[in-house]
Amino acid sequence: VSGTLSDYACSAGYGPAGVWNWITSNGAMIMGEGTTDPPTVPAGWYAPPLARLLTWKSRTSYRSLVDGTSSTILIGEKHVRPSRWGIAQEDGAIYNGDHPGNFSRRGGPGAPIAKSPTDIYLDNFGSYHESICNFTMADGSVRSISVLIATDVLGKLTARNDNEVVGEF
Repeated sequence: VSGTLSDYACSAGYGPAGVWNWITSNGAMIMGEGTTDPPTVPAGWYAPPLARLLTWKSRTSYRSLVDGTSSTILIGEKHVRPSRWGIAQEDGAIYNGDHPGNFSRRGGPGAPIAKSPTDIYLDNFGSYHESICNFTMADGSVRSISVLIATDVLGKLTARNDNEVVGEF
């Protein structure tokens, strides 16, 4: 692919295999609590079309990053297959910013970094840069991480509160 292609998503951490909850996940940036007019559905996940955001409360803060800001991924490149550009299911941020799969990505056991642009993953990090994926850490630094990073190490980096500080990676 020629030229620069990239979109970014927040780190939602990871969860047990087969189980995922965007609200209670261990990522640095997870869904907050908000009220809208008209009201959201009972679970609070989605706002009705054309709803106005009335209040917002974050579920995380820098204090909740107990693993340290240099050991916690905040934002990373978003994997979207070329055949899915502009398709709501995978490249949905351009259509629908209130659906978690459009603005966040998972990383860790069961959620590796995509190794190529055509890998079939929906909610994983990935890049069009060969063999690396770029991430912004919570301390503001930018790291290029190998797509071959062990998923347990990636999980320690995406989790804000697992008490696992990662050294060199």
